[in-house]
Amino acid sequence: MKPKELFDALQKRTSMRVVRRVLTNNGFPRGQGWDSIKDKLKDKNVAAKADFQGLQDGLRELLIAGDKGVRVFELANGNAATLRSMVSGLKIQQGNVFATHFPYPVPDNVLAGLPPQPTMPVAKFQGPQGTGLLFSSVNIIEVRERLTAAQIGATAANYDEVIGIRKVKFQTFDALIVSKTKDYAYVLTDAHLDTTQGTRQALHSNVRNAVNSMAGTKALDKPINLLPLIEPIYNSTEGLVKRLHYTTTTETGNQQWRRGSGNCLRDELAHKAAMTALAGGYKGYALEIEYPLDEVNGYTPRPLLAIIGLYRMTYELNPSVEDATIWGCATVEELETTLAELMVHVSGTKSI
Repeated sequence: MKPKELFDALQKRTSMRVVRRVLTNNGFPRGQGWDSIKDKLKDKNVAAKADFQGLQDGLRELLIAGDKGVRVFELANGNAATLRSMVSGLKIQQGNVFATHFPYPVPDNVLAGLPPQPTMPVAKFQGPQGTGLLFSSVNIIEVRERLTAAQIGATAANYDEVIGIRKVKFQTFDALIVSKTKDYAYVLTDAHLDTTQGTRQALHSNVRNAVNSMAGTKALDKPINLLPLIEPIYNSTEGLVKRLHYTTTTETGNQQWRRGSGNCLRDELAHKAAMTALAGGYKGYALEIEYPLDEVNGYTPRPLLAIIGLYRMTYELNPSVEDATIWGCATVEELETTLAELMVHVSGTKSI
């Protein structure tokens, strides 16, 4: 195990906000950033307390749980048992380029010379409530980037913000989770880059098709529509609402954000007054909500669940949002706990 390779992989795949609790759990010193932590590890006494194997295991979980787009599937006709059996009996092939480097991403110099690679399983995993497969692939994906005036010239002055789309070669880490006890499955795709909706749909389709092919059945058919869950989630007492987009009965569109970290939009006076005046006469079409978890070595994890629709959906007869996004999880258990906050509004129980 090479510490530099491990740190590079973590730095590439997640934010310091998330990885710092993984570092702390494994005896690494606190620091304001990677350079600070590396400097402290030069002290032999400090380095002796650091569990590099534990940190590598933490990288493995981050590849599964960190920053994912989510689609939820209700399984019928014994398909839950079929998928569990498929996961249990699968033998991971060790000869492919992903397995050769796992749990590390394929090095950039190797990745640059690879053509696109199909979705293939690289590892099995178990969570408290689910069993699953981690997949990897190489795709040409579209990434959105903010462009500056220096990049595009004087034309930028005509706009508040300019977004460009760049195509890049990227190794994805996607996953399937099947509930151990219920008839639900979850397809998770990489969401830690600012990818386009078209790219996310393509990644989901790739994983769904791979799973159905391996299982020999169309177990994953149509994902659950998550748009109707926005209002029940907002109206519950759970979590801290960060953002709500909604329309009123007069077809007025509103976008409201909370003002401070750790606060809940539901408790802000202006927002409360507006919602009281509406008396339930609104339709939510986008929501971001945090679910703070138990403190871990001085850090309180705050996974964020987002269901993002568009204003025009409020005029459609059968609007649908099939994707949620979960950011900020460091472990499979944290991911399952956050999924359960979503699923209580689907199945009536806070579990997956």
